[in-house]
Amino acid sequence: MTMSSLLKLTSTIVHRPSSGAASGRPSAAVVWTHGLGDTPHGWAMLTQSFARAMPHAIFVHPAAPNLPVSCNMGAVMPSWMDLLNIPVTPGMEDNGRDLDESVAMMHATVDDIVASENIPADRIVLAGFSQGGALSLVSALKYPKKLAG
Repeated sequence: MTMSSLLKLTSTIVHRPSSGAASGRPSAAVVWTHGLGDTPHGWAMLTQSFARAMPHAIFVHPAAPNLPVSCNMGAVMPSWMDLLNIPVTPGMEDNGRDLDESVAMMHATVDDIVASENIPADRIVLAGFSQGGALSLVSALKYPKKLAG
């Protein structure tokens, strides 16, 4: 999926640098992932304020697919991966369902930003809230190149 195709998805939100930015082109990127049951729209106002404070960065908010979640009796909702129980605790069993696909989507998003925005991987941060934060951490640790975070 290219950055231009990400921009066409109604579920993905992208905040670009304001026209007042020094070069007008972003030199960094933040990929922000939401938590279980949320959408990118739940974080748009907050990250828009971050974008105003960081006019050199582009903020990309991908949306989790709608998946059945075991801990919610199989209800289908925006989720990056299956959760067997909430709260998640150290040593808890994990079925790993959907995690690899979500990590691959995060890696493809980074690759698309590098290719379409000409931003090096070491200027891209993966971040998020709750389940999205966990996905960002795993994705950053498994990405084959150095990321900014």
